[in-house]
Amino acid sequence: RTMYSLFLAMTGGRDWGETAHLVAHAGQAYGAIVACFVFINLFSVLNIVTGIFVDGAIEVGKRDRQSMISRKNVSREANRKHFVALLEQVDSDGDGVI
Repeated sequence: RTMYSLFLAMTGGRDWGETAHLVAHAGQAYGAIVACFVFINLFSVLNIVTGIFVDGAIEVGKRDRQSMISRKNVSREANRKHFVALLEQVDSDGDGVI
């Protein structure tokens, strides 16, 4: 029954302050322990969820960066081909000297 009460306090099924208040009737220390338990677990879960989102954002950023680098390389190669074609047109006798 105690584990169920802690589960309800963690998942929002029951106000954790109410649970801590009920346990505090057995002693103030027990109420403080419940409050600390909820506090530590809530922030641990929030930290894990935040870490998952941040990790996902970093991965998306890496893929986006790789995509930008790839597009830049394709653009450079196209510019190089255009420049070589222009130089070949300027070289009227084909000796490789402008």
